[in-house]
Amino acid sequence: MGYPPVVLFDDDRYGQLLPLTFTRPAACLRSGILTQAERWEKLTGQEPGYLTSPVLQNKYRNKTGAALYING
Repeated sequence: MGYPPVVLFDDDRYGQLLPLTFTRPAACLRSGILTQAERWEKLTGQEPGYLTSPVLQNKYRNKTGAALYING
């Protein structure tokens, strides 16, 4: 079964994780042995896209087109 592209996004609560989220999306913070992004990549077999603050968008690209949007 094929999975649609996954886009992990930060909601307005990402500020609760500052200063860690100054440099990366919340989905890229390690919780346990893997990050949320690594868990989704392992499940779907494809690297997720990111929808995050404009400052981080240059480093963490978003996928275009239809996708499954998940709060990271």
